[in-house]
Amino acid sequence: MELLLDGHSLTIDQLYRASDGNTSLSIAKSARTAMQKSRNTVEQWIANKEIIYGVTTGFGEFSNVHIPMDKIEALQRNLIMSHAAGAGEPLPDEVVRCMMILRANALAKGFSGIRPETVEFIMRFFNAGIVLSYLHRVPLDHPAISSS
Repeated sequence: MELLLDGHSLTIDQLYRASDGNTSLSIAKSARTAMQKSRNTVEQWIANKEIIYGVTTGFGEFSNVHIPMDKIEALQRNLIMSHAAGAGEPLPDEVVRCMMILRANALAKGFSGIRPETVEFIMRFFNAGIVLSYLHRVPLDHPAISSS
């Protein structure tokens, strides 16, 4: 089965059927266009030296701290790395597959400013049958680390 992700039409039934590992994911052209448009907006804001929470500023109590242009990539990488560790029992493969589909589909909406290549990377993992060992209470940041 092939599942086309567009960020809008994924059903619970499709998600359940795709969790068995016999499905390949693809991204709708409209979703890739939306993601690229969002990414272009973020890049334009950065080029214009606009203040963007968590991109050109710190987080939480450090939200008023300006991040120099030459440190923005390091900030994003450090953020992802800080969320990529955890403890506990690994989640079942079916659950991880669902998490991968849900993350790719949510990002396909085109609201995050993420590079479309990151979503394509998640889908390449999924389509190759690679299911990372995710632990309870760990966000789905591993593919972002690998694609950067």
